[in-house]
Amino acid sequence: MGRAADSSSAPKRRKVKNIVENSLEISNIVLTTLNNAASMAPVPYLQQAAGLALGILNIVQGAKDNRDAFHKLAADTCELVYVVLCMYEEATKKGDDRGPSRKLVDDLQGLLGTISSIERFLRKEVSRGALFRLVRSKADLGKIQEYRDTLRRSLDLFGLQSNVAIREATSQLINQHEKILLELQRDREKKNSEAAGVSVPAPAAVDQENVPVAPAAPIPPIRKDESPKPSVTVTHIGGDKVDSHSLSNVTNTNSGNVTITTTTDSNNDNSYRQYGGRPGRGPVRRGPRK
Repeated sequence: MGRAADSSSAPKRRKVKNIVENSLEISNIVLTTLNNAASMAPVPYLQQAAGLALGILNIVQGAKDNRDAFHKLAADTCELVYVVLCMYEEATKKGDDRGPSRKLVDDLQGLLGTISSIERFLRKEVSRGALFRLVRSKADLGKIQEYRDTLRRSLDLFGLQSNVAIREATSQLINQHEKILLELQRDREKKNSEAAGVSVPAPAAVDQENVPVAPAAPIPPIRKDESPKPSVTVTHIGGDKVDSHSLSNVTNTNSGNVTITTTTDSNNDNSYRQYGGRPGRGPVRRGPRK
């Protein structure tokens, strides 16, 4: 029986959880704008209002009861401050350099008072014990709705109709804001591409123009097998001169009293011997003449 009840109540718990998680749908543009305004808003009280709105958003994360109502109140607070920031920026773009008017400063002061009251209320309720939260649950719901009505009426102070929901006004401003951001991004990309095309040459052109071309290395001749050059060997005595007309290589060798001339690779036989300083061809005969 108990298990059946638990299984039937599980889908209901998941449904409630999804409602709570999806109830606080604050755009990133809203959060970014509030962060920037909390650090450097130029208008008095507007910087403090942005900081308190972000603080309220953090406080409601710890709510145990009435989470949906607490989150909606935090969303209304953040989005209202965002709307006021956008209205001020729009007035600044129109060329009003005199700064914020006295009425705008007074309205911002009143808005800051309302947001401060909401912040104190939420901090107190979230920190209560479980029993006390259970007793004051219905009373808290009434107080939360009262604060939401006060925030919606604040739209009249900044030139918007109070019968327009804060979420609707925020959605319209977010759409305008996104279009402006998209146009700025396109202009920035166009300028970057133009600057890159003018100032940075193509890498291939730089290499071809600035890198000198090295001269081509000479090609070594092809080596061929060559037969040995013929040689001539000449041997003579006593300074006798022997000429060889067949080849240019001549070798003179003195050995005893014999002169030997040798010619290679030639059809002529120029070999001769000399004894006693008188040239003669052929071998020397020994013995008496006939």
